[in-house]
Amino acid sequence: IKGRAEFRAELANRFLSSVFVSLFGDPHSPRPGSSWFRFGDICEIGAKLVDPKRPEYSRFLHIGGANIQSNTGELLDLKTAAEEGLISQKFLISKEHVLLSKIRPKLRKVSYPQITALCSADIYPLRIKSDLCSVFYLLQYLRTDYFTSRISAIAESRANIPKINRDELGEQLIPLPSIDLQRQFESIAMNYRSVIVRELQASREARALVESLRFRLVLGPVSTASGTQF
Repeated sequence: IKGRAEFRAELANRFLSSVFVSLFGDPHSPRPGSSWFRFGDICEIGAKLVDPKRPEYSRFLHIGGANIQSNTGELLDLKTAAEEGLISQKFLISKEHVLLSKIRPKLRKVSYPQITALCSADIYPLRIKSDLCSVFYLLQYLRTDYFTSRISAIAESRANIPKINRDELGEQLIPLPSIDLQRQFESIAMNYRSVIVRELQASREARALVESLRFRLVLGPVSTASGTQF
């Protein structure tokens, strides 16, 4: 069941990648009408840092690099800051942030959680600050071979852990087509996202039911004081 849901998510990502290229061209040579901008002029890179031990933040879910599935951006096995026992500062993100892991960017760990949460300092929270760019266009652009290869080349030039710093990311270029064309893509992406979310939710519910039945089979019938069995 789990494999089927992940497979559907991967297929959706491939489909959106194809639609992206059909509408906008390959980022190496975008269609006429697109203009290039500095990444730092389009996106704010970063968010407020907070102490996860404080009561007002400890109840929030925490998103680390390990929680983001490569390529699809699905979030896996999230726990609250209190459950993880976090002590170092984390970014406080809102529903408008797109997340990009700065560690080993070739893994394409890019996500759009659309929740208020905490995220690791090894992840860049990106907030669009220009009306020239839509969020789903940005999300898919960050997963393209073009963008991934450029930032991976920078990250892997380091001797230790491959990562890209804030200034290097801000200097990258992003091609922006007309906002109307971006919104066409956004409409398609939102529809597919809703389908995948429903699929993953159904998968989780099915896994929970299977585990519940397995637990009952192991324990056998449980009698209540009234004699009813479950």
